[in-house]
Amino acid sequence: MEKEHAKKKRERIPEIDFLRGLALLLMVWHHAMYDVRYIFGIDAFAFQDSYWFYRIGRPIVLALFLLVSGISTRFSGNNLKRGLRMLLFAVIATVLTAIVEVITNWMGVIFFNVFHVIALSTLCYVLIEHLFIGRYRASPDGILDVELSERPERKPGRPVMNGILDVELSERLERKPGRPVMNGTLDVELSERLERKPGRSVMNGILDVERQKAKMIGFLIGFGAFAVAIGYVIAPILPNVTRNPLFVILGSPVAGVQTLDQLPLFPYLGYFLLGSAIGQTLYASGEPFWKGERGLFHTVGRPIRFMGRHALFVYLFHQPVLLSLLWLLSQIGLF
Repeated sequence: MEKEHAKKKRERIPEIDFLRGLALLLMVWHHAMYDVRYIFGIDAFAFQDSYWFYRIGRPIVLALFLLVSGISTRFSGNNLKRGLRMLLFAVIATVLTAIVEVITNWMGVIFFNVFHVIALSTLCYVLIEHLFIGRYRASPDGILDVELSERPERKPGRPVMNGILDVELSERLERKPGRPVMNGTLDVELSERLERKPGRSVMNGILDVERQKAKMIGFLIGFGAFAVAIGYVIAPILPNVTRNPLFVILGSPVAGVQTLDQLPLFPYLGYFLLGSAIGQTLYASGEPFWKGERGLFHTVGRPIRFMGRHALFVYLFHQPVLLSLLWLLSQIGLF
């Protein structure tokens, strides 16, 4: 059973990898054009300054990337660890670009970009999940019974899987003669005799939190939509430049320093939380919609899915690679 669970955990959702990889590919292409025009000063890709590109095209790609990142919270084994790791990378990106800017005075600094947004959004999701689910830990099927299973005495090394008490454990509890324990699940009548909080129904030894999860999904949708709306409301009234860290997080460039890859927390926090709600609903079973492993689309999409599977490393290293390649091209006189 443990091997099957580990195998299932390693399985990927191909359509999510494809969408993440597609958004990442478009983002890398945008950064390549930005580097050519604004860092190396080549008069090319002038359409980046147009309204449709900066105000429509770029936000759509970023919204897609944040939506997919939010959906991925459904499949993360530890969202807290994931969020803290992203926060660490965000801090590293800020420190490294600041050092390069001090040394070279030509590149600029990443103060608050997609790394920072994903990190804070993931930690926000963790907080929301904790507030609605409490100290319980969900199984892959969305059923949990930590509180119940921790109360009775059980032997070391006998885990409680998916909220179902082990047969050996259940047989050590007092129960009426003739009331069998089926498939390691405590009988309803037995489970109701265990101490539990008022209003918490225990069915077959399983504490069902689907109602709490439904409330959490509703909150994710409501708060996510609010965060998206508030982002577009406050954008026109933000200062053009600032030294205030709060305004930097909300999207204002830093005064006196070239700001690289700026991304406001709002509305993109909202897109992330809406993606989390999508992950909890459309992917509640944990099964992919795209199950085909043959065909032209599957073959053509393989490189994009590869990028999607390794999005963190692609995003982390694509700019150093791009800048190095462009510098080499400039040295040999190609531009």
